Amino acid sequence: MISIVIPYITPELVENVIELAQANAGDIPVEIVSGYDRERIGAGPMLNKLVASARHNLVAFVADDTLPQPGYLKHALKAMATLPDGWGLVSFNDDVYSGPGKTAFHWLADKRLLPILGGVFMHEGYKHCRADVELTERCEAEGRHVYCPEARVVQNRQDEDENYKIFYSEEWVKHDQELFKQRKAEGWP
Repeated sequence: MISIVIPYITPELVENVIELAQANAGDIPVEIVSGYDRERIGAGPMLNKLVASARHNLVAFVADDTLPQPGYLKHALKAMATLPDGWGLVSFNDDVYSGPGKTAFHWLADKRLLPILGGVFMHEGYKHCRADVELTERCEAEGRHVYCPEARVVQNRQDEDENYKIFYSEEWVKHDQELFKQRKAEGWP
């Protein structure tokens, strides 16, 4: 069974994402764990809260601006089986930002990664961006990351939405870039 975590900032979008995440999981049993980020604490902290309440060892992350496609989890599970001992992080293909060697913006992960990552999938100092870059780089360094082009979750970005404008504001992006540089230089403390 897989826990699908869906943090959201746009309530109008989340119902469709939940519906697609379940329907396109095929015969793989899933638990949906979603939460509304009313206080705008950011993707990382919100995702980590949801992961803490997820009942299963395998966790899939899809955002409220994605459209999970048929078979996305089946393909991701096959890709995960190729990793050492069959566990790690699988990057989904979002048709926009993903590709071989690129960042896991949306993913399937095993909770056995948590001790390697300091107890959380996404460092909570980030406002919205770069936590996924850190996650990917750290898992790659451990030999526990693979990209799966068949595991598609199409990006349905809502750039005009006021919530997204805050999360991708120049101030928040700059903060996250600086934090990423600092954490990487310090060896991911």
